[in-house]
Amino acid sequence: MTSEVGVATASIRKSLGWTTFAKIIAQITTFASTLVLARLLVKADFGLFALALVYMALCDNLVDFGFQSSIIQRRDLAVPALATLYWMLNAVAIALCGLTMFAAPVVASFMREPHLSGLLPVLAAVLLFAPTTIVSAGVLSRDMRVDVLARIELVAALIRVTVTIGLAYLEFGVMSFALGYVAERGLIASSALIASRWQPIARFEPRSVLPLFSFGAQITIARLLWLGTTRIDVLVIGRILGTDTLGAYTIASQIAMAFFQFIASSYYRVVYPAFSRLQASSHRNAFVEKSSVYLALVALPVFGGIAAVAGPFVEVFLGAKWSASVAPLQVLALVAALQTMGGLLPQAANAIGRTDVGVRVNLVTLLVMASTFYLAAKFGGLEALLVTWCVVAPVRFLLLCNLACKALGISISHYAKLHLGPAVSCALMVAVVCATEMLLASLSAASKLAVEIAVAALSYLLGALWFCRPYVLAVASAVWPRVRRIA
Repeated sequence: MTSEVGVATASIRKSLGWTTFAKIIAQITTFASTLVLARLLVKADFGLFALALVYMALCDNLVDFGFQSSIIQRRDLAVPALATLYWMLNAVAIALCGLTMFAAPVVASFMREPHLSGLLPVLAAVLLFAPTTIVSAGVLSRDMRVDVLARIELVAALIRVTVTIGLAYLEFGVMSFALGYVAERGLIASSALIASRWQPIARFEPRSVLPLFSFGAQITIARLLWLGTTRIDVLVIGRILGTDTLGAYTIASQIAMAFFQFIASSYYRVVYPAFSRLQASSHRNAFVEKSSVYLALVALPVFGGIAAVAGPFVEVFLGAKWSASVAPLQVLALVAALQTMGGLLPQAANAIGRTDVGVRVNLVTLLVMASTFYLAAKFGGLEALLVTWCVVAPVRFLLLCNLACKALGISISHYAKLHLGPAVSCALMVAVVCATEMLLASLSAASKLAVEIAVAALSYLLGALWFCRPYVLAVASAVWPRVRRIA
């Protein structure tokens, strides 16, 4: 392995250690807060905020315009260019913030949810923090200081949870979510600016950033299409089936997607700069393949386990009023598994400038999902939409893997063979848990959940040791010394 690969690997390990720790704490805290908020708020509150976040995610992507990824990829970007980007982003952010203030009633009318007209103007404040976050976080990631960014986001997440739960207890309703979200984004922006040691200066040189627009436009189109594919279900359910149904679906989505979000905000964030650094290396594809197999080894049992124990889990932690979340949780766990595994290859493709891979897949997927989800929800309700998910998600995953592997020059059959061990081990685990559940009908939900989790862990470990022993031992050899040092 070349020294370049060694440097990238060392940087990943350093960044991934702190990033993983910070994200684990943040996800545990967020997960626990979701369980608490499920008992303090009503389903409609969760559904309403989910709808609002779709609009805010659209605005975030328009403000960013792929420039954070450009900062990471273009390691030689000078200070005047960064300043120019900053002032340009501020102009866009202010314009979108003002537009949101005036357009909120129109958005609320389109979504058939009048309460959005009061919620969106509050959330619009976060757009003013976006330019600072984009440039500062881009500089930190480019310099492989992702661990610093992870610490900032951990503290911000804890603040958000504290504010949200406190306001929910005081009966602020859906505004609890909004004000907690604003507090989090403001803290991230200010802290990232200080940590990056970058300060905006009074320079504006448009020519210095012109080369970034092509790459940024491709990234933005890909992200907007990805946003559409990941949020079209929320739009359809909220608009057709109402915020109560969307609330039950949203709780399931938050639980099922929690680990995917953890991977996206920690692992993907670390490997993308590394892939960018290795984009011209002969060892690039081997590095991509190994990263993907290790991800599968850890991620697949999590999602398979969530799907297998969904019933007793909802009963124990959420209560009877959330029983409608069981089926969505099972289906969305499958979707999250495919999205997690399908998300790594586009990171590698983007690193070599092949942003067209994500664009093509997401465009086709969005067109298919928009039509099929609408028809399913309109004529079959939530159950039909979940069945549609079970068809669309695997097809999208296979299409994405095929195109990304071709772009990278990786054999698709070789790539599939590498992941066979984790996949078979996960399938074995789910089968064993389902068989066990039939024998536990007389137990309480809490006892059933405890037994099923233990059975799932043991069955997956045995399967992984049998089908992919070298990778398991490699993970153990890397993790065990750290555990001993902590102990």
